[in-house]
Amino acid sequence: MSELWSPSELELRDLPQDGVLQARLEAALADHLTQASGEGVRFRLANPDDELSLRALYDAHPMHLSDFDLIYDRSPDFFSLMRARGVAHTLVVAERDGRLVGTGATSLRRGTWAGREDVLLAYLGDLRVAFDRRLMLRWRKFYAGCLLRFQRDVGVEAMLTAVLGDNLMAQQSLASERKRTPYRYAPCGNLTMLNVLGRWRRSSPRGQVCWGQAALLDAQELRRADLLDHRVWAPGGVPISVRDASGRPILALRIVSPDSRKRMRLSRTGRGFQMARSLSRTLGSPLPGEGECLRTLYAFQVAFAADLPGPMRAQALFDVAHAVMDQGELRAREILALPLPSAFGVVQAARAGLVAQATSVKLFEVEAIMDLGSSLREAVRESPSRDVAFEMAWV
Repeated sequence: MSELWSPSELELRDLPQDGVLQARLEAALADHLTQASGEGVRFRLANPDDELSLRALYDAHPMHLSDFDLIYDRSPDFFSLMRARGVAHTLVVAERDGRLVGTGATSLRRGTWAGREDVLLAYLGDLRVAFDRRLMLRWRKFYAGCLLRFQRDVGVEAMLTAVLGDNLMAQQSLASERKRTPYRYAPCGNLTMLNVLGRWRRSSPRGQVCWGQAALLDAQELRRADLLDHRVWAPGGVPISVRDASGRPILALRIVSPDSRKRMRLSRTGRGFQMARSLSRTLGSPLPGEGECLRTLYAFQVAFAADLPGPMRAQALFDVAHAVMDQGELRAREILALPLPSAFGVVQAARAGLVAQATSVKLFEVEAIMDLGSSLREAVRESPSRDVAFEMAWV
């Protein structure tokens, strides 16, 4: 990483931890963990002593994408990312014969939901379960019991999760309507994660790109009108904004790097990725090979002007990508991840002079559906085209 932006400037920050909420979360799960255990499987809360076992589980169960597999490397402290994405959090694990065979994390935070602010929300992530039919059936029932307690006993009003579009196994296991499960995944949004590798030509910004104090002032203006579902404002990162020809702020964000908390390690690459790697070498920013980690910069806390149409949103993000490269911040083995509207991708990026790879992300709101009254079920708002605030840097 270059010297222009220091690691401390780019670093994700911990959210302020809420000890009272943490205690309530753990208490809500205590009896369920004991009751669900048995028949050779023990469910419990993870702790720092599980660090090496967690790494082994994640190494053994990479995320399968169409042209490569990704291992999320959370060393040296698996739990540090959870402190960045939640004010309280738990990681539940399944253990068999002294070996971890499943994990699932919940991160609680206060944000916006259905036009209301300071609502208790949850993000569900870090789901890994060893491929064993009996274990997976038990995990589904256990998982639903956890969701029930989050809603009923902790007071969580909405739970969000994300599945990569290429991860068909996860979609079929979790979100398929054909499966009879004691929980429901309701589609609530789609986006494209554009991973910018470099550029084939320099392009002058369509808008005015601002940095520093000017960008902070633009962010404050856009935040006042931002009530996207699951919006959680958090500190950290280098501020950037884009203004239109009239000087009106249309985009504000911050660039962060979670490299000290997570990295993505490639464990399998197909022909398409290998071609992209060859192209990246000609651009002077070679992608890593198998077994190497991919360092990533993320667009974080992205806020658009509410009336800005999709094409202009994409163009403003392309302006940011060029501005970041003008600063010399996209160097060897780094990519810049931008959240584009779902209708946009590598073709539009190429027209803007960028070389990129794209991954679709499907967002779901999750609810337990056993032993729940209709009032909680009605809290889930199903709409695949909704604007939902989502932070890939926290995943």
